[in-house]
Amino acid sequence: MNFRRIRPALAWTLFGALAVGVRLAAQDGPNDSRPRYDVVILDTLGGTQGGANSINNRGWVAGLANLPGDQTAHATLWLRGRTIDLETLGGPNSAVSWPVKNNRGEIVGISETADVDPLGETFSCAAFFGTPHTGHSCLGFRWRDGVMHPLPTLGGNNGYATAENDRGQIVG
Repeated sequence: MNFRRIRPALAWTLFGALAVGVRLAAQDGPNDSRPRYDVVILDTLGGTQGGANSINNRGWVAGLANLPGDQTAHATLWLRGRTIDLETLGGPNSAVSWPVKNNRGEIVGISETADVDPLGETFSCAAFFGTPHTGHSCLGFRWRDGVMHPLPTLGGNNGYATAENDRGQIVG
C-alpha cells in the first residue's frame, strides 16, 4: 500500500476528529467557554502523604493515605469532603492502587492480613503501599457498606483485586 496516497486522507481524518473533540470539550463549560475544573486538596489519615488513584461517576475518589508516623498506609475513600479510612484485613497496610470504576458503591483493592506469609515469599504487596515490607500475606478485598471483605485466591497465599464493574464482577 502506498503510504503517500493515504497520508493526506489520514491527516484530514485526524484533523476532523480533533476539531470535533475540541468543539465538544468547549461545550462542557458555561456559555460555551473552556471546560471548568476544580482542584481539590485531599486530606490524609494523619500522615504526610496520600494519593488518589480512582474516581467513579458518583464522585467517589479512592486511593491510599498514610497514617501518623508514615509507617503504614490504608485504603482511603474521599467522599463529599470526608476522608474515610477503609481499614485493613488485619495487617498494617491496605490500598486502592488501580482505577476502580464501579458506581454501585463498592471498592476493591489489596490489603495485608494478620498472617505472616507461611512460605516467606517476598510478594510485592509492599510496593502497593509505599511502606516497609512486613512479610504479611496480602489479599484482594471488596469494600461494601462500610466493611472490608477478603476475596479468595486461586489457592496461593497472596492475591489482589484491581477492578470491579457495575455487575459486581471482580478482576485481579
